[in-house]
Amino acid sequence: GRGGGVHGNNPLGSSETLSLQNTRFLRNSGSSGGGLYADGLDVEISSDFASCDTSSLAKERFCSEFRKNEATATSGAGGGIAAMNGAVLTVETTSFFQNSASQGAALGVHGSTSEALLRSGLVWDHPAGVAALEAVAGGDLEVRASTLVENGAPAIWAAGTTGVFHRNVVYGNSSTLGASALSGNCNLYDDATGGPAGTSNYELQSTDGPQFDTTNARSEWMPLATSVAIDACSTGPSVDLDGTSRAQGADYDRGAFERP
Repeated sequence: GRGGGVHGNNPLGSSETLSLQNTRFLRNSGSSGGGLYADGLDVEISSDFASCDTSSLAKERFCSEFRKNEATATSGAGGGIAAMNGAVLTVETTSFFQNSASQGAALGVHGSTSEALLRSGLVWDHPAGVAALEAVAGGDLEVRASTLVENGAPAIWAAGTTGVFHRNVVYGNSSTLGASALSGNCNLYDDATGGPAGTSNYELQSTDGPQFDTTNARSEWMPLATSVAIDACSTGPSVDLDGTSRAQGADYDRGAFERP
């Protein structure tokens, strides 16, 4: 059924919150919400770095993550998370990797009263043909200070939705963004086609050279010291995906990682 790992349901419409810290959803399977199905429920997902030492983790593993979960139904939404029927998601310092679904391989937001915020997140290597993050039917989607890379379809598809797209890195996805309905400032794109309108956005040029430190011990998506992601934004969250305090330099780095 729905919610291969967790099915959170709030049928009475009262104010209820499911809070998860340092939680990994791995290889779960459900008709919708392969990892987590949130039905009219407030959900908060984050990392507690006081009790999760990222320096002890293997490369590309994080304190909170959705990895290889699957929504199996023909129209199944949210391989990692499905937000349905007025659910409100706040997802911070969390990684999404190789999840799959018919709609929203990593995260699907459905319904005019459903909302999702992703902050300091890494969304990468999701399959072809399905947007990694998808919001439809009037839902609200906010993506802030996150890195969306090497997905096999648009990193985002937002149709008839509202929301924002700020301080993100979008690189190496197989299709252009479908996020023109969102507002977006201080983003780094390798192809700005289909991206949200805003200020201080940067489209990579052929002369910009490599942007990522592929030999970094924690993640190949850490920006190089010479990257145009470094010290690019005047505001940002207080910590990055690895628990590093922001800002480390004169200003905040774009994307999920703040270079020490």
